[in-house]
Amino acid sequence: MLAVNMSALNLKHLKNEKNLFFTSLFILATNALNAQTFEWTTNDSVVENLTQNSTAMFPLHQKAIGNDTIVLAVEIIYNDIPSAWDGMVCIYGTCFGSIPVVGTTAQMDPIYGSNEGMVRLTVNPFSGTEMAKLQVYAYVEKHAKHCCNRRWLCWDL
Repeated sequence: MLAVNMSALNLKHLKNEKNLFFTSLFILATNALNAQTFEWTTNDSVVENLTQNSTAMFPLHQKAIGNDTIVLAVEIIYNDIPSAWDGMVCIYGTCFGSIPVVGTTAQMDPIYGSNEGMVRLTVNPFSGTEMAKLQVYAYVEKHAKHCCNRRWLCWDL
């Protein structure tokens, strides 16, 4: 009788392990299918000496990897560009009309096929000689809470 009970317990234990294994496998497969990735088609940073009284544009492009359609979002995380300078930030699908303050977020239009996402800084320092920096996080909107899906962009001017 004890041997039968042990066999029943072992069978139940194996069944629980099997269920756990298939549940884990399902979760991993689902995450892999839902993973949206992108890569830069340009560098992810710009270091530039600006010409006074001249407007310059610095685009940084992204593309989807594989056949996925992805939606990227951005967040301004650092901005010490002088308020006396003129400029704006544009992303794929919209322009802010100015250089946004820290904390500003926005979503790009979907990226798929051969089209590319874009974050572009346009700036004119006028007669300013200051140094400035703008940093922006770009991330897959669907996974906004996961820090590992964020990539930062940087313009040192």
